[in-house]
Amino acid sequence: MKAGRELDMQIAEDVMGWTVIDSARSQGFPPLEAVDLMEGEERPAASALQTVPPYSTDIREALVVEAKMQEFGSEIYGRFLEACISFCGQKRIYGSDTQETWLSADPADVCQSALMALKSKCF
Repeated sequence: MKAGRELDMQIAEDVMGWTVIDSARSQGFPPLEAVDLMEGEERPAASALQTVPPYSTDIREALVVEAKMQEFGSEIYGRFLEACISFCGQKRIYGSDTQETWLSADPADVCQSALMALKSKCF
């Protein structure tokens, strides 16, 4: 999947745990709205909707994805890093300055790596 709003929506759903509202998906974007709905909750008021961030095109938002991947635990985070290495190359992930290294990564690669790591998760 290429960088863009479809990849952003996939990250919002699969990584962030949001529910992308169908009407927003069918209307195109921007704006694209999503909301985190807990099981059994009513649909929230329009003011509670959030715009899906540009995870796949903005490295600052991709770093939010990286931080969320850490919350899944060391096994999933390890798979995420392995996928990042395959997309970005080892030197771009493991460097002397980790923050600088992440900032040089392609946001779409970070997103693809997150989806790959979660897809390989054993249930």
